[in-house]
Amino acid sequence: MNILMDFFLRLKGEIRKSPLYTSIPFSFILMGVEKVMEFEFSCPCIPAVNAWFAFFMFISPALLAFTIMRYLTNPSEHGFWRNLFYCLMPSAVWIIMLFLDGHYVACGMTNWEGNYVLDEGKPPMKWCEFNTTQESTEKFLSQLHFAQSQIAGFGLLSFSCVLALFYLWQRDPQDPPVRPPEFEAALGLDD
Repeated sequence: MNILMDFFLRLKGEIRKSPLYTSIPFSFILMGVEKVMEFEFSCPCIPAVNAWFAFFMFISPALLAFTIMRYLTNPSEHGFWRNLFYCLMPSAVWIIMLFLDGHYVACGMTNWEGNYVLDEGKPPMKWCEFNTTQESTEKFLSQLHFAQSQIAGFGLLSFSCVLALFYLWQRDPQDPPVRPPEFEAALGLDD
């Protein structure tokens, strides 16, 4: 048990030295903000406004997150590229969350006027309800945009994981391991 505690203490120390110390908690804060926004989100259902509204829902918080992370990190300590990666992490989390949610892209792609309502169908969804008899076609388009957004979100999430794995495999072998040697010995990972 002592080895495990020592591992977590060393891991905590390593994370505190890196920009991950601010990046990870900030990403969790953004997740909470998105959940709160989901309850308050209401698409304007005005074709000239929808795309701009969705665009700024994606970009503005992502830029704010990038700016705050840039302020909190020190490029001379970790190098430009590594700090750029850490600064982009919360922004990427924000954009992936919005794609996975689907409502924001569906709103941006809506090109008809209507009222933003919660449809209690299966599955329940919020959409711009069309004011004429073409409701089934427009509802189908909303569901399609919703699904396309989620597919894009899962694609971005997968791409981000592949990039992270590539980074981990390509980093300098001279970098110290994250796991302490005692932990590797306890797991039988030492040579």
